[in-house]
Parts: sequence; structure tokens; C-alpha cells
Amino acid sequence: MEEYARSPGADLVAYRIRKGLTLRDLSKQTGLSPATLHRLERGLIKPSMRSRILLQDGLGLTRDEVDRLLGLAAAVPRAEIPAAQPAAKPKQRAVGEGA
Repeated sequence: MEEYARSPGADLVAYRIRKGLTLRDLSKQTGLSPATLHRLERGLIKPSMRSRILLQDGLGLTRDEVDRLLGLAAAVPRAEIPAAQPAAKPKQRAVGEGA
């Protein structure tokens, strides 16, 4: 039996079917066109931030849940990203110190 690669949006397809939604229904809920949703489900396009937000709002899911449905790697929560540290200031030399 042949094995096929799982598309990145396969979980989105499964979720949509479990909820009893057609592409047209999901389109109405999210504001994304049926064609865009189809391409996302098949992994033919990468989701933009806008499409991820529309899916999140339209389906009432968290960002991480949408990312999992789209087959994206789990994002590191913003709180866990270390803050950038300011660059160290160079030491001032006292007058008369050699170079």
C-alpha cells in the first residue's frame, strides 16, 4: 500500500469535517475565500498572519490551536522569549590613560 505525505493543513480538514462545515461555511465564518481555505488545507500556500487571525477569530480558537490545525510548529509563547538586553556601554577612559 502506498503511503502519502500528510499535507500541512490535514488537521484543518479533519476539524472542519468534524464540525460539519463545508468550505463555503468556513469561508462565511472566517472571511477567507473557499479557494484560499482549500489551498491552506492542501498545504499549497503558507498561511499569512491575516489568514491565521481570521481562522482564530472565526473558529474561536487560540493561536496555538490554529497553528496546530495548519501544521505549523508550535510557537514559543511571547512570555518565554527573553527580552533583548541593551548593549554594554564602553568604559570611559580617564584623562591621561594610554591607548
